[in-house]
Amino acid sequence: MADSKILTYGHPIAANQISIQSQKYAKLTSDNEISKQTKKEFTHNIDLGVLNKSLSANDIEMSGNYSYNINGNYATLNVNKITNNRTGGTSGTLTIELWATASAYNGGNINGYRLASHSVGQLSGGGTFSNITSGTVSFSEPPAGSYFMTLLVSEYGSGIVDHGTFSDKRTFGGNDGGSTGSGIDMSGSFSYQINANTVSLSVDEIANNRSGGKSGTLSIELWATTAAYTGGEITGYKLADYTYGQLTGGQYVTNINSGAISLSTPPAGTYHISMIVEEYNNGIVDYGTFDETRTFGENDGGGTGSGIDLSGKYSYDINNSSITLNADKISNNRTSGVSGTLSIELWASTSVYSGGKINGYKVADHRLGELKAGAAYANISSGTVAFSEPPAGTYYITMLVTEHNNGIVDYGTFSETRTFGGSNGGGTGTGSGLDMSGNSSYEINGDFVTLKLDKIQNNRIGGKSGTLAIELWATASPYNGGNIEGYKLATFSLGQLTGGSAFSNISSGSVALSKPPAGTYSISMLLTEYSNGIVDYGSFSDLRTFDDTTSSGTGIEIKGNLSYQLTGDLVTLKLDEIINNRNNGTSGTLSVELWASETEFNGTSITGHKLASHSIGQLAASSSFTNISSGTISFTKPPIGTYYITMLVTEYGSGIVTSASFSDLYTVKAETLPPPTLDTDTSSDSSSGGSLNYALMFFLFTLIFYRSNILLFISKKYGNK
Repeated sequence: MADSKILTYGHPIAANQISIQSQKYAKLTSDNEISKQTKKEFTHNIDLGVLNKSLSANDIEMSGNYSYNINGNYATLNVNKITNNRTGGTSGTLTIELWATASAYNGGNINGYRLASHSVGQLSGGGTFSNITSGTVSFSEPPAGSYFMTLLVSEYGSGIVDHGTFSDKRTFGGNDGGSTGSGIDMSGSFSYQINANTVSLSVDEIANNRSGGKSGTLSIELWATTAAYTGGEITGYKLADYTYGQLTGGQYVTNINSGAISLSTPPAGTYHISMIVEEYNNGIVDYGTFDETRTFGENDGGGTGSGIDLSGKYSYDINNSSITLNADKISNNRTSGVSGTLSIELWASTSVYSGGKINGYKVADHRLGELKAGAAYANISSGTVAFSEPPAGTYYITMLVTEHNNGIVDYGTFSETRTFGGSNGGGTGTGSGLDMSGNSSYEINGDFVTLKLDKIQNNRIGGKSGTLAIELWATASPYNGGNIEGYKLATFSLGQLTGGSAFSNISSGSVALSKPPAGTYSISMLLTEYSNGIVDYGSFSDLRTFDDTTSSGTGIEIKGNLSYQLTGDLVTLKLDEIINNRNNGTSGTLSVELWASETEFNGTSITGHKLASHSIGQLAASSSFTNISSGTISFTKPPIGTYYITMLVTEYGSGIVTSASFSDLYTVKAETLPPPTLDTDTSSDSSSGGSLNYALMFFLFTLIFYRSNILLFISKKYGNK
């Protein structure tokens, strides 16, 4: 992760002390799966417990217990109570914020890194917010180092109004970024997975933290170097690259995955591996170097001396009832003739195979054909072929090369064992050795959901699983295993699980809920493993109906709070989040529009007056814009009348894709104009219009006034005679 910008923010306030019960730091290092997977993941699964502080009376005051919890790229902020001790009026919008500072914060301006924030709202005089929780909000990790942590309350227009600083310091770090200071930041987990001659690159988040404009075109690259890369110019071998595109200032994209892209293998040897983010015309703008080295070179299998040789890397990937076999190269090193028909086979055996006749279970095979002397098959992939699961148990796995009439001519045995069978909970039948058991449930509360599960067991012998997660899905028909098609509603990462151990009494707490389009769905809970996909599942018997009032079913969704603020002929539009729930591709250019209409918006077309518009750019699938603000932009006032106000999100080429309507009506009243100023300058040219008219009006008024008085005088003096 590149270094964050130091922020300065605040108002003076007295120092307050907080004590903390416990603090831990967890770092998950890479796995080395049979499929040659390498992963680096930084996960903070830390509940910092109960924080107690004694505060002097302030206008806006925190009291009771406080805590925060960091989990990967998200944080949860908790405050027992916030009170407005003022005698009247309403506060500005209150926000709770988590900060990291180099020295203990004791009031006044704060210098450091804002890690997370959550808007609480306005509070009337004498009022109180109780049991405040942010739910899962975005977390921005600071540069590597040890920091004092502060939880503060800020008020719109007033800055910091109360705070508490934790007594214990917290260390952030690990090898998670290059601190280039470019404003383009890679954060969260990043990983790569090599499969024969292809590789997939994954990054949790890339953000453009610059204040405006657009980045150059961004690319993610994987490099191999003889020494650990620590920044600056890189010297080594570029293994792969993936072009993402541009990012507007303040925009970020999450869950980036290149899919399978071409891998360029370096010369045989052992290398340090780095993932870099490169910007067109600016070069390297952020990077992360993996702790583990990787060896590239030849792997000559069993060496049977048959003249048919398996070399390079080989792997397999099981997906439910099918499997894919991969190998870099099979060569016919004989001096003449043509081989018999060659095949690759995958076997499971109870003991390590070291040549000769094999005893065990053939789980898959793929026919290659004949091969001339001196020729080779390269970049071999079987595609999806049938998988025959062996009886329940733990096995050594071997890839064989067989020749018609000659039997086994070469082989390679994987170092890891694999467990098949056991109790599979929902019954995926993958033989993964990872099992859900007991009761499972989910509870939806607004935009959040809680996932619960009695137990997850790793029945494998030795080693560690890949990173495990439980996911909640909505599907049009009941899910019965295999690839899943539908809508992922929520996910909760659990971490790795050692063979023979278990997670028990699992609860996700409140995690973000992504509602599907309106409709009735079957609901399933899946257990997934990094690189192996779905390893177990359970389907609920009851259907669930969703009526998503903030989504039109287009895949673009508004979540959280939204508002607009008028100041004369200017307006500021704000939204917490816009999500692209589509499975792939990038949206058209999205814009936020504010409309006034005489009737309530019907969800499809709007008739009325467009008051303001703000373009926010394109959004990649499965990513989001957060903390959106238009800044002060032009506001077009509608005619006199009372209106319904609607905020629309429009997409170039698609029109309105989602909307939200405000409950309060907006009324435009007639303006009271001041009286005209009379110009009595009779020297002005009569052709000039306005001044002559006012002069005539004044003359006529005077004439009428005096005429009335003259008639009254005559009437009084002579009327009775």
